[in-house]
Amino acid sequence: LHFSSKAQVVLGLIEEINDQIVGSDVPRLTQVIADGDRQQIREFHRRRFDQWPRIMPTIVAANAAAAADSEVQAAVDSWHDTAIREIVAGLDAAGRFTKKSRHARAVAAFAQLEYFSRRWARHGWTGLGRAEALETLTDSWCFLLVDG
Repeated sequence: LHFSSKAQVVLGLIEEINDQIVGSDVPRLTQVIADGDRQQIREFHRRRFDQWPRIMPTIVAANAAAAADSEVQAAVDSWHDTAIREIVAGLDAAGRFTKKSRHARAVAAFAQLEYFSRRWARHGWTGLGRAEALETLTDSWCFLLVDG
């Protein structure tokens, strides 16, 4: 009764989940990337992996709703773009890589995390162990965002 449509419910859930995710980021993603410390990057990913069981049903619902509703799709895109901007801001602060390549690096890094989350939502850690996924994703982000 508090929402005018199903899309409005999903938009409210996206906002709630985002607040939970961002609220747990200490240090913030921008600072993690600026510092370029492997252990901080690994810890960022570990926290995300730990959050997936709680938040994934909402994310799956948001992605399904996005396929049918342009307003929800715009919200999901904005949500992703915010994370990408945080990564770019960290690269800007560190002065790593060319300005032109920072956005592409951020998109690639975020896409990896997003795909891991979607795969986990469908299959869990079956065929891809959590420890191996954590180390591999951390290695990849370090290559993309720190070592290049």
